[in-house]
Amino acid sequence: MIFRRGVMFASLLFFGFSLWGAQAAANPAQKAAARKSRPEWQPLPFPESGTLPKNYKGLDAKRVWHLFKSKEASLKKGEYETTLDYQKRLETADLLPLVRESSYAFSLKDVTTSYDADAQQYSFSDYLFCKKTYDTGDDAGWFTCKIDTVDSEHSTYIGTNSFGASAVIDKSTGKDFAIAVRPDSPFFKSVLFQGDPYNSYKSSYELKTTLPLPIEHAKALQGLTIGVLLVGKFAASTLIEGRPTLISPTLNDPIDIFVMEDAAPFDPQEVVFYVVETGEILARTSIN
Repeated sequence: MIFRRGVMFASLLFFGFSLWGAQAAANPAQKAAARKSRPEWQPLPFPESGTLPKNYKGLDAKRVWHLFKSKEASLKKGEYETTLDYQKRLETADLLPLVRESSYAFSLKDVTTSYDADAQQYSFSDYLFCKKTYDTGDDAGWFTCKIDTVDSEHSTYIGTNSFGASAVIDKSTGKDFAIAVRPDSPFFKSVLFQGDPYNSYKSSYELKTTLPLPIEHAKALQGLTIGVLLVGKFAASTLIEGRPTLISPTLNDPIDIFVMEDAAPFDPQEVVFYVVETGEILARTSIN
């Protein structure tokens, strides 16, 4: 009886491993088929009029970043290519599935709103961190404004200073995606004002636009989210290298941060205020 149970158990065990092996063998093919059947990314241009889809969030920054990175190899300057020919090629290089002639929107993160009943208008508290690129090199002469973090890693380690004191250090590394805007763009004059004049990189900018809205309309929007979109066109097909965010750890502040930044050249055209949950567009402010 014991032997029979052993045979039965062994048979079941063998059958289970055989079944698992068959499923495991099928997994790569199934995954490949799933990837093939997955719809391709089809970013829609920002509509010229009408309402937006419900819960509209604009372009996915991570997808845009991956798209630009995928174009890098084909956009490198050839050994026998003149600088003039190379620049002409960059000007006409495509960004498919993005269309260079079309306008697209990025959602500004962490926007807080407050309503002034006397003035009957919304005001916004949102900071964009815009840093000037290095003064020399191919990427000089831009300001990069962070849109979102597209890659990050976190870990800890034991750090020791020259006096032998040690602490547990929280380490963060990653990559930010930003838009790159020329410093003479009206974007910095009509939409933003400098929020921290003492910052050496002139990196803190705040929205200075307001949204007039009658009280009754504002009451109807209670509990809903007022979103802010930055709408514009991509100005080039290559990424700009922004200044990294670098924070060295100390005993009092044991944080080690090194985040690099890639920025897509972008020509901002308007700021759009809308109701995220319904897609209702409340106002469109041109940048000029």
